[in-house]
Amino acid sequence: MDNISTFGTYLREKRQQNNLSLRELAKQVGLSHIYLYNIECGKKAPPNDVAIMKLGKALNLDKRSRCLFFDLAAYSKSEFDSDNY
Repeated sequence: MDNISTFGTYLREKRQQNNLSLRELAKQVGLSHIYLYNIECGKKAPPNDVAIMKLGKALNLDKRSRCLFFDLAAYSKSEFDSDNY
């Protein structure tokens, strides 16, 4: 696996591996493509857990990748929360 440091980076890598555009992925999971773009760029926090599960399913993540996906989301959310203090 590549050197993944953020949820957005991992999301982008997996989306590209699945040959999905931002618009295609956004439509599959019911999110805005602009929101997904901002997540990938590190400008927005990850979505709620339900949306993360939908993303994982749309990206065909295996169990290990899903665990990493959720761990990165939790870490990224905590980073965004700490920026607000």
